Amino acid sequence: MLTALGAPDRKLAPGVGYHADAHQRVYASRGLTLWVREHRTDIARVAVYAPATSDDYETRLGGRDKTRYERRR
Repeated sequence: MLTALGAPDRKLAPGVGYHADAHQRVYASRGLTLWVREHRTDIARVAVYAPATSDDYETRLGGRDKTRYERRR
């Protein structure tokens, strides 16, 4: 699947967003982002949205969001 999709519009490094151990391969012009664990080449998560620009994905659609942890009681 990754080969068929080709090069992403942008690739965000691990440590960014959800599934921090995976790169985000952003195909914003297609409305698709895949979180790929490069060391195993498996897909951890998929996001589907209306086609956008890579900048729009990062700033408005949550490409740089961090995992939210609830405090334990």
